[in-house]
Amino acid sequence: MDELEISLEGRDGGCSNLTRFMVVGKIHAKKILNRKGIFNILKGIWSGDDILCIREVEGNIYAISLARERSYRKALAEGPWSVIGCSIQFLRWDKVDSISKMDFSSIQYWIQVHNLPMEWLSKKNVEIIGSRLGKVVEIDDDLVRNGICRSFLRLRVELDLGRHLVEGF
Repeated sequence: MDELEISLEGRDGGCSNLTRFMVVGKIHAKKILNRKGIFNILKGIWSGDDILCIREVEGNIYAISLARERSYRKALAEGPWSVIGCSIQFLRWDKVDSISKMDFSSIQYWIQVHNLPMEWLSKKNVEIIGSRLGKVVEIDDDLVRNGICRSFLRLRVELDLGRHLVEGF
């Protein structure tokens, strides 16, 4: 049997404002969560005029069109977010691949490292700890902010959702 090939065209300008700053979010939950509840929570994360459109793609996966680049960057940088006790992770959509082909097999979290002596609060030690959990993406080793000294360091770690967490953390 011959393969059927169809060439399609993109819409002229009609959707560009909806896809310009679009993120795709997946809620990591064992069951499908209430769509109306999710819409209300997502609308609460950003101010009303920041969200152009929220679309449920398939159970627990949502496409969110944002009006401003600042909001787009916030969605990607400050997550994952909490929705009804579950994590929602936002990824960039490259506008080429289907949303259903996006890879949500890992998630990034900010982690705080506490209870180390001050002289051990180093970037290298935090990197060693973080690498036991997953892939270290970023380290915030600024101990002093606005004249206040912190007793912990933060790091952003990418965790493989197919693996169990390391015990003892």
